[in-house]
Amino acid sequence: MKKMISLFLTLATVILAVSSCAGSGDTVTAVSHTTAVQTTASTTTSAAKATTSKPTTQTTVTAKPHSTPAPAVKNADPESLVFHLDFSAENLVEDAYYKDLSGNGHVGYVYGSPTQNTDSVSFDGSGSSYVWINDHSDLNFHAGQSYTLEVRFKASPNGKWGCIAQKGLADGRPGYFGFWVSDKNTLNMGIGVVKTQNLAANSEIGEEWHQAVIIQDTKTKTVLFYLDGVLQSSTFPKSNKVPVKPTKVSSVGESFTVGSSLKDHFSAEKEILSDYPDKIYTLERKYYEYTDAETDEKFTLPYRAYYPTGYKANDGKKYPVFLSLHGHGECGKDNTAQLRNSIGHVEELMAKDNCIILIPQCECDNGVNKEWVASRHDFDKTDRTLTEKATLALRAVMALMEEVKKDPAADTDRISVFGFSMGGFGAWELLIRDPDTYAAAIILSAAGIPSHADKVLDIDIRAYHGAADTTVPVSGLKLMEDAITALGGKKFSATYFVGVDHNGCIGSAREQDGDIFGWLISQTKSD
Repeated sequence: MKKMISLFLTLATVILAVSSCAGSGDTVTAVSHTTAVQTTASTTTSAAKATTSKPTTQTTVTAKPHSTPAPAVKNADPESLVFHLDFSAENLVEDAYYKDLSGNGHVGYVYGSPTQNTDSVSFDGSGSSYVWINDHSDLNFHAGQSYTLEVRFKASPNGKWGCIAQKGLADGRPGYFGFWVSDKNTLNMGIGVVKTQNLAANSEIGEEWHQAVIIQDTKTKTVLFYLDGVLQSSTFPKSNKVPVKPTKVSSVGESFTVGSSLKDHFSAEKEILSDYPDKIYTLERKYYEYTDAETDEKFTLPYRAYYPTGYKANDGKKYPVFLSLHGHGECGKDNTAQLRNSIGHVEELMAKDNCIILIPQCECDNGVNKEWVASRHDFDKTDRTLTEKATLALRAVMALMEEVKKDPAADTDRISVFGFSMGGFGAWELLIRDPDTYAAAIILSAAGIPSHADKVLDIDIRAYHGAADTTVPVSGLKLMEDAITALGGKKFSATYFVGVDHNGCIGSAREQDGDIFGWLISQTKSD
């Protein structure tokens, strides 16, 4: 069945500074509403006319906890709107998300502190503010579907690439689509079957209002690019004069973003942000600025923090501290992606409302210095050794924990760490490098460092590994278990799940041992 989808993206009289992988981006002014409609390509084409919008009053919006839950997402009817976001102030719910006027529940979540005008919204473009729509099958198009994406915008050039709106490109994989302003101040349509499929408009866009449209039409087997109602380039760059044909732009698992910095774009699975919007927003966004005293290296560590109800630093009450280290798939700088594989157990701990929760995020640099461990991504190596210094990212975590221990409300006798995959590698290193800090740990799908097993004998550790794990061999944990056992360790347990792969370990652990995170935060160093 032919599915005609039109995404009308309007951002109004707004300054939107964005950047692509080439650097911080152009200043873009955009009009104030975003819609998605399933209609016909011809109807959308005729609608491609430039429009203007003049915003009036301005206020600053900061993403914050909200009491009004976002509506449930439902599949759009093939002949109706997919989503319709109007960035007018009246459609902003508690500074947290813009209503989807189509009724399909594809709300636009606010990240950071954009400026809200009467009928539009502005983004600072550094990646510190944008709006995102959760991934959904309605927004993942294949070569057999017709759809239209419309963007109304205004740009002030600064000689660098800037992204106006996009879906995909979290890690450079094919399957993206959207609009970018180039360093030559031309509008580019990007569609990602291959990385070079960017079509440039025929002239510079200046600083006036414009309307841009992508139309994928399976009937004519074309993908067309219009600017202000005029057909632009319909072939790939000069070196490859091949007409653009309908293609798959699914980018499954990635959000649709407006005003995001491309280098800070992130993946976000719908089951996280759609199912738990309130809980995610209650995790405070924080950043720890770290400078190594010896090398003067600097690192900004993004992290999410949760403090129990009634938390006060000076009321005499103390709370256990829970630290969670994510896996490689959640690397980035958006301070959001690290929630993907932690929201389940974080939700449980938040429900207990009796501990401080910290969830930092490292960057991706091929396992050199800005990830949790200097692995060079050689995760199947079982004979791990300890480098002289921890990575810059892990040093930042260690420094953050030293600051946390100074908090009178932090129970320094009950500090625990959880790590999965690369985060599990990092957790082992934390325990070895700083054994006096941690009372307990849960480590999943990660290899230890047997030559330093003596450092962890006094820490309660539960390690779990799937026997069918092809990403991190189970032998890495078995070697650590043998080393701890040989030293007479009594506080360590290892569990291996037959037939379970790398990602299935946490589910198996919870099924077998129940409230493992409740156990974790209840452990003390004096036990």
